[in-house]
Amino acid sequence: MKSKKQDLQIKIATQEEAYWTDIKEKCEESIFQKKNSIEMDKKCLKLAIKKLALEEEKKLKK
Repeated sequence: MKSKKQDLQIKIATQEEAYWTDIKEKCEESIFQKKNSIEMDKKCLKLAIKKLALEEEKKLKK
């Protein structure tokens, strides 16, 4: 006969497992945030390059 714990398939994490799971989640979140930041930086850089190109074009037309 199975115990209630086995029936529910509950796994109680050890303190060390909980610690490393928390560290893993924090690292994943940090990577996600940095990736988003890099993507935004790329978009800002592209926009700045376009803006500079337009300004150069205006100067050459004068």
